[in-house]
Amino acid sequence: MPVEHYGILARNPVLRRYRPVVAIRERAFLAPSDSWKLLRHCEQHYVGRGIWLQLLAGMRPGEMQALRWNCVDFERNQILIRATYNRKEKCLQEHPKQEDWGRAPMVPELRRFLWDRRGGEQEFVAPGEPGQPSKEDGRMLSYETYEDGLKRLCNELCITKVTPHELRHSCTELFIQFGASAEDMPAPLYGGI
Repeated sequence: MPVEHYGILARNPVLRRYRPVVAIRERAFLAPSDSWKLLRHCEQHYVGRGIWLQLLAGMRPGEMQALRWNCVDFERNQILIRATYNRKEKCLQEHPKQEDWGRAPMVPELRRFLWDRRGGEQEFVAPGEPGQPSKEDGRMLSYETYEDGLKRLCNELCITKVTPHELRHSCTELFIQFGASAEDMPAPLYGGI
């Protein structure tokens, strides 16, 4: 009726014709064999702890950055997710992305890796690169440093280049390789992937 009386259309027909086409980019994931290569290669690298936490616990990059040693429970074999680093606001938030605290299981390989690196004066599990000028907190691994180190390690090994977010999702491939079901995945314990 409005078209007949007032000449108004409910929708602009031109917009549909000239709507931009957004290219859909497939997410890159590491094959389980490449994940194990990366894990072995980065054990002593300054971004190694972040890679181990993301690949074997499925942590988000911000959760990995904000993880403190007091949140690693070796007795119960779990990682308590209590904070995240918000890159937009450049600050630590005392709650993870899903607004509620959670936990991620610690598989035996990750437990051994972290057990060997515990202690010292480091507050964060994944500290920043030694000798670099301090950022925000000074002891926390920055996202830019982590992303750069991850890309360099992927290039060295000639494996698929992945972002920190894609590395987190590569965790699922490892768990499926070992026969895990959807219920066994670590991420649903603290809000899903």
